[in-house]
Amino acid sequence: MIFVPRRLAWIALVAAFACSLALGREPLSSPAPLLNAPNNGAADSLLTHEAARRALELGFPTLAAELYQQLLAKAGLTESEHNLLVTELATAYLNDNRVAEAQQVLQQVIGPPEPATRLRLAMVEARQKRFDAARGEIGTIRVNDLPERDRGWYFFVQGLLAEAANDFNRSGSLYEQAVESANSVVERARFILAREQAKLFLGGASDAQVATFRQNMERYAGKSLGFRGASDLAVALYTRGDRSGAINILQSQLQNLPREQRAVADEWSLLLGLIAGPTEGAGRNALRNLLTSGVDRDKQRVALQLLARASGDQTRRDEFKSKLDELIQAPKPHALLEELLLFRAELALADRKEGQANLTRAEEDANQLLERFPGSQLKGLAYGVLTNAAWERGQYRNAANLASRARDEWPRGEMRSEFSVLVAEAYFRGNDYVSAADAYGAALNEPPSGVPSGNLMFQEILSDIHAERLDVAAKLLDDRNKDPRFDARNRWQAEWNLTRALQAHGKINIAYDRLNRLLSESGSANTIPPELLARMRWLQARLSFDLGETQRTLTLTDTLLASVEGLEPTLRADIVSTTLLLQAQAAFALNDDASSVRATNLLKRLRDEYPTTDAAAYSYIVEADAAARKGNLVFAQSQLNNLQRTFPRSPYAPYALYQAAGYAEQRGQSANYREANELIELLVKSYPESDLVFYARLEQGHLLRKLQEFGLAQQVYAELDNNPRFAQHPGRAAAQLALADTHAAQAANDPSHLEAAQRIYERLLDLSDAQPDLRVEAGYKYGFSLSRHDKPDAAIRVWGLVISLYTQSDRKPLLFGPQGRYWLSRTLLGFGDLLRGQGKSDQAREAYETVVRSGLPGGDIARDAISRLQGAGSR
Repeated sequence: MIFVPRRLAWIALVAAFACSLALGREPLSSPAPLLNAPNNGAADSLLTHEAARRALELGFPTLAAELYQQLLAKAGLTESEHNLLVTELATAYLNDNRVAEAQQVLQQVIGPPEPATRLRLAMVEARQKRFDAARGEIGTIRVNDLPERDRGWYFFVQGLLAEAANDFNRSGSLYEQAVESANSVVERARFILAREQAKLFLGGASDAQVATFRQNMERYAGKSLGFRGASDLAVALYTRGDRSGAINILQSQLQNLPREQRAVADEWSLLLGLIAGPTEGAGRNALRNLLTSGVDRDKQRVALQLLARASGDQTRRDEFKSKLDELIQAPKPHALLEELLLFRAELALADRKEGQANLTRAEEDANQLLERFPGSQLKGLAYGVLTNAAWERGQYRNAANLASRARDEWPRGEMRSEFSVLVAEAYFRGNDYVSAADAYGAALNEPPSGVPSGNLMFQEILSDIHAERLDVAAKLLDDRNKDPRFDARNRWQAEWNLTRALQAHGKINIAYDRLNRLLSESGSANTIPPELLARMRWLQARLSFDLGETQRTLTLTDTLLASVEGLEPTLRADIVSTTLLLQAQAAFALNDDASSVRATNLLKRLRDEYPTTDAAAYSYIVEADAAARKGNLVFAQSQLNNLQRTFPRSPYAPYALYQAAGYAEQRGQSANYREANELIELLVKSYPESDLVFYARLEQGHLLRKLQEFGLAQQVYAELDNNPRFAQHPGRAAAQLALADTHAAQAANDPSHLEAAQRIYERLLDLSDAQPDLRVEAGYKYGFSLSRHDKPDAAIRVWGLVISLYTQSDRKPLLFGPQGRYWLSRTLLGFGDLLRGQGKSDQAREAYETVVRSGLPGGDIARDAISRLQGAGSR
């Protein structure tokens, strides 16, 4: 007798179809109108969004724009999500000096512009020197209505407009407010860069002013006024269209500048980089020199950002990385080392051509920043890089920890909220569902603008369901129903998932009662989206069938079929086909001739009207099961063969062959065993990746033993045992036990088989993580083999070990299934018989009494043995 029954194969197949969760009467999950609701978590979008914002923050607007475009291309964006992404894409375009594209993308805003969008519109108008229009836009904005990250730019635009109106005192104050609002040195550099750029496009000079600037430069050479004159002259020439003249002035002045005037050199290098551009020789060289040896840290940071902006194509990106490598590896630590590390980490993360190596570089640089600069303002960005890298590696629990640290580095606001959701999503994907539920609940306190609160509530409940905390999930769902943020779609999707989980965990009564209550609530049919209502009504009918309320099942399914008009065609076909299947199952369950005819007609209608559906494929299993229950194994086997031939790619096809082999075996003749063997070979050949392959091969070994082909059976079991694919398979120990039995059956003809059998039995008895039923069976067979070969003392020791393991208290035998209880009884009875044969009556009586006391099979045999002992004693 083999420990692993055919039922284990059903369990394996059920796991393969776990999405349907229907563990009802069938040996295999029947089709259901599945709610194919994706994980509502926004993790991937949030990670991309965070990466886009980080790229924008560090000065990679081209990369940021690409990421925003990816996000905007995703389906299912809400209006608020769309508008937020459009606004931030426009920001990336503005930072990349693509003003026309910024203006164009802002036209995609849906509905009245929010204050943040109006701010970008004002920036576009100002950059195009339409200052009155810019004043009109920004005049509609109250600074406190803007997100905190945008308020500095509000002051900056106001300063720009004041400067354009020649109100220099006011503009200076507003520019200073903008710079002071920066949350980090990187953001401060962005404001300084924008101010320097404004000088160039706002500037204008007459011939007289140009002459004055030139005169000052020449007359006061080497002095402050002369330096100022050179700067003013370069700006004036550039704004008058003489870019080459401006470049020549700055290059010649830099060549003649005394070495001690390093601050002036920084100013002219930055100005040269802005005028000549960071992509051309003169401008790029000036910025690289400024970054390498400058003394003004703010200007160095501006140079770093300008070089980053110019690294759009691969060639320039490689040049920029080389420069970063040079500065980071310099013997003397660079003054901007933390920024350099972060920029290189960002480049490594964004550069997909290097594959896995880019993640390693990104992680090394981000970790070095955190270790060397524990008080850095850039820690939030560094943890963001590490979160992205861990996520890409699939290290979700590590990603949750890193996202939590990143969140803690940000003040209250959008970034902190998004990282809160990322923490929850990472726990969810890392299968830490309890932590995920807690994290989703925490994220609800301040949800990010791009993630609806209802989605977070759904994920919170789903996490508890996955954690198998169904009572907690039910209470939470009832509580969330009182929250107006919990929209109808998410609420009913959560109800569906909870009900299916209750069903899968055998809590069918609870699931049924909950669903009946929900569907009977006043007005519930009006609040449930129609497609969800149809699914819920199908599930109600299914649960009624699982509970044996067959007539109600037929009533509910008739009502459901009458209400499917208006559903989307694919869903309608799904609902109708699975409902016809359920009706047929209910009709078969009535077990009368008229109902069986009705069931057969329903299955014919199903196959005629919906021939390509999963329900049509499964209908053959339903019909086969009904025939088998009436003893018509030939027809049952034929229908399963029809399923495999008609639907060779169906997920049910491997099971059809497996069960058909079982029906052939039940017919009990040698020819039937060979037919079953052929079906198993077809299964293994046609579906080599199926979870049923292991169980089919195991069954094949049993068939071969019935055919007395022990050598072939031994080969089958040994291949299962030695196959690396099945090294961790839960049924492997059963294959080993069957192999031992096969050796034992051949022991009479070859003593080496006896040794092999005993060796395996002993190993399985000692296998602490094996099922108790299997261990006790192996222990009995080991002891029996010893006793049959004249080793009673050894058999007593083995059986004594088995008994000590599993009868130390009266409750221990209750831990077994029927198989284990049977073999434990055989062990106790055999143990008693051996002891009685050695004259150890008291010990033998204790063994027999244990059988009786524990309620094990063989109680009558044990009582008879006790009576014989008592009779012998009285004599």
